[in-house]
Amino acid sequence: AAAHRMETWQLACAANRRSRELGWHLAEHPMRLRMMTLDSFTHGLARQLPLLSGLGDMPSPSTHVAPLYREAAETAFAQLERHDRDQATAVLLHQDHDLPALIELVAEMLGKRDQWLHDIRPHAGHPAALRAMLEAGLAEIMAERLAACARLMPDRARAELPALIAFAAANRGDAELAGLRAWPGEALSELPLWQLLARELMTDKGLRKPGGINVRRGFPADREFAVQKQQFQQWLEELAGVEGLEAALGEMMSMPSEPRIDDAQWRVLEGQLVLLLKADAALQRLFEQRGEADFIEIALRAMRALEDAQGHPTDLLMRLDYRIHHILVDEFQDTSLLQLRLLRNLTEGWQAGDGTHRTLFMVGDPMQSIYRFRKAEVGLFLLAAHNRAQLPPVTALNLTRNFRSAPMIVDWVNRAFSHIFPGEADALMGAVGHAEAHAALTHAGEVHVHLQRQRDA
Repeated sequence: AAAHRMETWQLACAANRRSRELGWHLAEHPMRLRMMTLDSFTHGLARQLPLLSGLGDMPSPSTHVAPLYREAAETAFAQLERHDRDQATAVLLHQDHDLPALIELVAEMLGKRDQWLHDIRPHAGHPAALRAMLEAGLAEIMAERLAACARLMPDRARAELPALIAFAAANRGDAELAGLRAWPGEALSELPLWQLLARELMTDKGLRKPGGINVRRGFPADREFAVQKQQFQQWLEELAGVEGLEAALGEMMSMPSEPRIDDAQWRVLEGQLVLLLKADAALQRLFEQRGEADFIEIALRAMRALEDAQGHPTDLLMRLDYRIHHILVDEFQDTSLLQLRLLRNLTEGWQAGDGTHRTLFMVGDPMQSIYRFRKAEVGLFLLAAHNRAQLPPVTALNLTRNFRSAPMIVDWVNRAFSHIFPGEADALMGAVGHAEAHAALTHAGEVHVHLQRQRDA
């Protein structure tokens, strides 16, 4: 009766025919379709080649490894103190000499080492290269934030505001802005000027109020200057109506003027990174001694079985590349950085134009991402959808029809979450924009809201 059900039935019939033609017998042997979690898959890879993965005898996967994290952190700090007392002192001083708090922080970082170890370990012993890499990452974040703010600034404001700001600056004796002739561009080198302009438009509490524009701000009370004052006030009112601009300008003001880690900061940060690498090495020894490991360790060593130290494919990856033609990932919004790296490895040898030979299908709903505590990064979903995740090119299909909930519930969710979620997605910050749904069913439903107050600690 329903067109979409007919299409599903026809596709199922085609899959059955294909199964019979090739002797797959999928209906009788459904396990031929390998369905498993990514954690299980990486565990299977490490088990296939224990020597290549570095695991040797297979340890038992364990979720109760927090005590090992703390023990490794304590061992690492003791080693740092013995080998470089000045570095250990700098790290501890940064933590107000609170050693238990420092140990807890290092242990917490070991529990998410899949997010930083791959980038930090290659630079061990090369602090200058590591510093350059981190500053490049900072520059990328700052450039993205600057571009986002620039997109929100109306073109007319860029054209008209410079003359008004220069007029006010000249009256205040502000030489830096008195010579302003045009609004700055989006290059990161223009950030200091953006910050000066943001301070003209903002106070510590947000956008300036039109009533606060007076002689102290550079707009004399004389009648002959009333036009400039009125124009600037009108612009403040108009900018207040641009959604997201106030927050973007505030963020601009709080950023450093250039993407640089100063020497004092670097001494502390370098010590912290050395401590983390020592803690990771100590954790490896504990895993070997206890015969158990967390899922992160198993996945990391599975990666080692797929790629060598230079990132080149191993024999195991070449074999998998030959065998695996189709990959379907469900709940992709809950993918972690390490799991994305696994997908990149598995699809490394895929060529454009493979057509139906090789297919990558990922399905998920970024608005339902709830596994941040399991290292999931919803920003990866957004990057993949825009073909910026270094995976084979995909076509993004947005599904809008809801086949589960009543129209009243769908409408309520649309209204509520359009205000809760940001207006636009932001992959860098892991912010998901609201996607409106349309009810495909017609049954009745109700919404009940139960408010709960959290007690103060």
